[in-house]
Amino acid sequence: GTSLSLDGERLLIGAPGEDSPAANATGLVHIAEAPLGPWSLAGSLGVSDLMPGDRFGYAVALEGEWAAVGAPGRDDHGWNSGCVFLFRNTPTGWVEEDRLFPAAHSGGARFGHSLALLGNTLVVGAPEDSRPEIGSGAAYVFTRDSADNWSMETALTVEGLGEFQRFGVAVAQDASTIA
Repeated sequence: GTSLSLDGERLLIGAPGEDSPAANATGLVHIAEAPLGPWSLAGSLGVSDLMPGDRFGYAVALEGEWAAVGAPGRDDHGWNSGCVFLFRNTPTGWVEEDRLFPAAHSGGARFGHSLALLGNTLVVGAPEDSRPEIGSGAAYVFTRDSADNWSMETALTVEGLGEFQRFGVAVAQDASTIA
C-alpha cells in the first residue's frame, strides 16, 4: 500500500493504483483487523463511480468508526481537482457517508493528497491549490456536527508563499494544533 492509517486493531491500506470493481487503475483501500491475534484482511473500501487516474486511496485516515479516503486525481471540479470520500463503519459494514470537495474552480489542486482525522475535525491537503499563487497549496479544515454532517470551516493558505511551494503536501493535527 501507498498509505496507511492505524486505529487500535484496525488498519487502512491505501492502494491508489490498484484495480477496483469500478474500473482498472482507479484505486482501492483494504481493511485489515487483528481483534484476537494476527492481522487479516477484513474487507475493502471502494465506490462504483471511480475512473482510471482518480488515485482513490492515495491518502487514508482512520478515527474510530470513521474513515477518510483521498482521491487527488478525481475530476469533479476540474482536472485533478480531487475529492475526499468519508465512510462510517456501521453494524452492517462500511458505508459511504459523504464526499468533500475543494473550493470552486480548483482544477489541479489535488485535494485529498494528504489527510489528518482527529475526533470531529478533518484536515485535507491540496498541495497544488493555486490560491494565492500557482501551486502554492492549501489545507482545508472540515468539521463534523452532532448530526454527522461535514462542513468546511476554513481553507488555510500562507501569505507571501511563492509559486509551487506545495503547502498541504503533508498535514497533521493534535488536540490544539493543525500543521
